[in-house]
Amino acid sequence: MNQSTVDAQRVYCRVGEFAVRDIAGETILMPVRSHGTGPDSIQILNPTGSLIWKQLESPTRLAAVV
Repeated sequence: MNQSTVDAQRVYCRVGEFAVRDIAGETILMPVRSHGTGPDSIQILNPTGSLIWKQLESPTRLAAVV
């Protein structure tokens, strides 16, 4: 059995491939590149996803996110 471990010191951050808008209390991600621009490419984050997205505005260690 192979068990993987999570490195809480690993650093994560956003990539610039999405435009972000807060509309009516919802966080919406829209791709800025030409590929994948259909309606299925727009992502609406739930409150947890929105909180994580905001925390990843600058490089952040996983331990600070969870």
